[in-house]
Amino acid sequence: MNSWQWFLAFLVLSVISLWGFILWKARHKNSIGRTLYNKLKAAGINIISPFGSSETVAEYKGISVELNYSPEIECPGYSPQPSQFSVRTRIPPSASVEIVKEKGIQKFFKDWGLAKEVQTGDPEFDSSLYVSSNNPQACLSYLSWPNRRAAILDLFKRGCNRLQLGSETLRIEWILFKEGSDLPNIQQSFLLLPALVTGISPIEVASSEGWLTERRFNRFVLFPIVLFLLLVVLAAYIFSVIQLPGMPLDGRGLFWASSRYSLPALVPSLVILVLALRSRSWSYKTFGVVLTLPISFILSVFLVAGFINAYFDSSEAVVRVTPLIRTDSTQVYRGPDHYYACVPSWRSPGKEECLSVSLTFYHKLKTKKPSQLTILTKQGRLGYEWAVSIEEHRP
Repeated sequence: MNSWQWFLAFLVLSVISLWGFILWKARHKNSIGRTLYNKLKAAGINIISPFGSSETVAEYKGISVELNYSPEIECPGYSPQPSQFSVRTRIPPSASVEIVKEKGIQKFFKDWGLAKEVQTGDPEFDSSLYVSSNNPQACLSYLSWPNRRAAILDLFKRGCNRLQLGSETLRIEWILFKEGSDLPNIQQSFLLLPALVTGISPIEVASSEGWLTERRFNRFVLFPIVLFLLLVVLAAYIFSVIQLPGMPLDGRGLFWASSRYSLPALVPSLVILVLALRSRSWSYKTFGVVLTLPISFILSVFLVAGFINAYFDSSEAVVRVTPLIRTDSTQVYRGPDHYYACVPSWRSPGKEECLSVSLTFYHKLKTKKPSQLTILTKQGRLGYEWAVSIEEHRP
């Protein structure tokens, strides 16, 4: 199979896998397993719907809730998707509110004035939880009751990870759900429901963000740009690896050149940043994505330049026979290992040239320990020399 056939096969398998996962999630999004179903009933939770229904509906003091359980999903080579359990109930139209435990990243954005958190004036509540809303006034009205704030604090002390209001829905979510330790907390959480859902005024639906809401910003501005950058990076990476393996030998020089050439592309990023700063009630996640856009532009230009430099290179190949000095391997964070064959540099005498090689070739070098390698290089369309192939030298 040639490179195009491999690429099409990879694309078809990816689409089939994604479609299967979407169907699986749609089928299981509102159902829970029999073991958990029986344990919830034994814990005293009044479950109305029979087992196997598409929706697991329970009831407490006249409040109808939907229960949703997603078991842990393990993907080979990736971190498993954690198990989740959520309780969802209908409420009158309300402002969009998200409450999570305050962590270092939220505190950083709040201290620097990049994200405006809703403050209630309750020291224990404000120091423990991070509250974001598209309508701070309506959110303060919701949190004005001391009993409600106490119930929310108690909820998070019982392992809750997120409380959300919006779209006429209140949702309580547990992540890394463990049946043995979390079921008693969920049972107690039902006792807190009346304090969470009563007294919500429909007037709170009004938003103070103006026409540029965070939802519109994410949907029509940020998402298309991030998707475009991801597609550019993915396409450049696939063609660089499948079609012509190997980035330029002077990768650092190409990166700095890409930084200069990407300056015009940084203008949209700065405009987006200014628009985001105009509404400081947006979530810290939106600001985090916006702040990473400049480096994303630079990396996109860098990968595209590497692809153009190799794919459109029509120069004559140069055969270099050079001694093998050593082999090396590195690992970046949790990513895969990278393997290198180091030879004397012909570009900078007295220095080493460490070239990326496959795992199979790396083990071959470690086993056979050849004295010389044959390296085929080209000058590059943009003038950055790159290695076409690396083989064991055969006289």
